[in-house]
Amino acid sequence: MRRAAAGQVAVEMALVLGVVLAIGLSFGQLAGFGLTAVKVNHAAQVAAFTAASTDATPLGGETPCWAVTGGPQDPGAYRDAEICRTVVANVGNLDLNGLTISVSPERAADRAHHTVQVTVTYEAPITSPLLRWLLGATYTTTAEASSWSN
Repeated sequence: MRRAAAGQVAVEMALVLGVVLAIGLSFGQLAGFGLTAVKVNHAAQVAAFTAASTDATPLGGETPCWAVTGGPQDPGAYRDAEICRTVVANVGNLDLNGLTISVSPERAADRAHHTVQVTVTYEAPITSPLLRWLLGATYTTTAEASSWSN
């Protein structure tokens, strides 16, 4: 093999390895997005059960914990803190700043003998340049779950 051909092989190998590495990292982040979707779905299901099972007596203030910035991280001073605690406990290590929770009907007294619906949305930045080019700057997953209140 000539010297020039050996240099060409090295350059081609570096290009191929770069592309393979970019694709591999993108698949790793896609797998992480799948795990995130599972966590958000589970958190919504458990929160719906909690919202339907919670006593109709409001605890804390009149503002629900999910309606306040930072409420899910420190829900103790807000109404329906148990719902936020349940979501936070079930999303694992996700960044809570990207988490949005909504409960319908909003007031605990209105949930008695009705279907309760909880929606949990999570938004995360996409760090892989290849995925950012294909999907945009953020990944959003939403899960809705409902439970019947007794």
